[in-house]
Amino acid sequence: MANGNLRSNDKHSQLLRVHPHPEGPMKLNQNRRSRLPLFAILVVACAFPVATEAGIIVSIQNTTINAGLSGTIDVLVHKDAGDPDWNVLFAQYSFQITPDPGAVGSLEFDAAQPDTEQGDASYLFSAFQPTGNFSGIQNGVFQYDGGDFTSDLADLATISATDLLLARLNVTHILPLLTPPGAADGSTFTVSLINANTDFLDDNLDPIAFAGNSGTITINGAAAVPEPSSIVMLVAVTGFLAVRRRRQSRNRLSLDALS
Repeated sequence: MANGNLRSNDKHSQLLRVHPHPEGPMKLNQNRRSRLPLFAILVVACAFPVATEAGIIVSIQNTTINAGLSGTIDVLVHKDAGDPDWNVLFAQYSFQITPDPGAVGSLEFDAAQPDTEQGDASYLFSAFQPTGNFSGIQNGVFQYDGGDFTSDLADLATISATDLLLARLNVTHILPLLTPPGAADGSTFTVSLINANTDFLDDNLDPIAFAGNSGTITINGAAAVPEPSSIVMLVAVTGFLAVRRRRQSRNRLSLDALS
């Protein structure tokens, strides 16, 4: 038992070596609540070469989001065909959003990610709650960095041929000012994995090879419904204009009477 504790402590010391980011310090979110804008985890094991074959497949799912509204993107993982099951101790990942040609508006990662994947039974680390989740927004609102690992650094998550949920990304489509939702109908955005910022480590802190598939987010302009705040604003403006017109009409009547 003592040897097991020593090994776990040794993994902590290797895994959690933190180097300051040029724009600010990095902290791990152990309670899964706080959101930190800048962070970086540098793992000694990642300096070693990784085999070229794809051991883990990261698949960003295609989805549709209504124009001017919010939605979620699921990211799944499974092992490559013919590979053995992979035991994973630690996973960190990075995603970016790129507008496709002709796209109207912008698709952005929400600054506050609620981590709803944590409550999903298919989540990669669902058996190890609480875990060492961390996340943050980089490069404005078009890059999301995150990750997770078993909190005791002893138990291992297993990636098999069955799809498991790695992340659920919350995004919002932003329309340009005074642009009707229909103008964005059919616009597409590509969400892709940033390989240089992504790592999967096994129980020896050795990197596992991986490959990522991009996902396409399509904007639906026809079914877009204004948010409640927008409806309230529209009603307020309409009411103000109606009152103003009535006052102007009364003023004209008064002037006509005087003349």
